Amino acid sequence: MLVTMIAAAWLLLRKRQFALAAFVAASIVIVLLSGSLQSIDRYALSTFPIFIALASIGWPRRAHELVITTSAVLLGALTVLYALHYDLAMT
Repeated sequence: MLVTMIAAAWLLLRKRQFALAAFVAASIVIVLLSGSLQSIDRYALSTFPIFIALASIGWPRRAHELVITTSAVLLGALTVLYALHYDLAMT
């Protein structure tokens, strides 16, 4: 996820969206200063410019359909596991 955040910041810089790139860079700095990369997913999901950068790439239609299908299948599987009270926590 850290690599994705760095790539998004670089892509935003290339597209001359400096404010959005600075927002992503600040999020990266916050993650690195925390001393642990364990919660990096939560920081990345709240960093909205990452999604703007990913959307600007212009993925092929096949890749888009693959991501949508995979997300739907995973959502269904995790919903069933949640309904069955299956613990996915790493304790």
